[in-house]
Amino acid sequence: MHPKNKMIGIELVDLILGVIRSIIQNVIIPSDISEEELKRAKLKKKKAKNDLVIQLLKIEKFTHFLSTIKYYEWNSNKELAEVDFEDYLRIFMASHFREFHEK
Repeated sequence: MHPKNKMIGIELVDLILGVIRSIIQNVIIPSDISEEELKRAKLKKKKAKNDLVIQLLKIEKFTHFLSTIKYYEWNSNKELAEVDFEDYLRIFMASHFREFHEK
């Protein structure tokens, strides 16, 4: 165990795991929602996370790095099965198509 902000490697792994989680959860937030509505719906943090993930995915090398991740899920037979994480990545990018093409 290391205290927060003391080991850059741990912070980086934590950031990458957060990005992966956001991609898998793929929370869709309406683009026409106001800041006040975001606060009331408790979506402000999720929107900020989505915005960060989108900005990171605009970096081609980062997107390529994520697409090579080996990801496993429990299947119905209670065994670990490898899942192509790139599928999650494509679904996330398609769900947020407009944000990827904004300037």
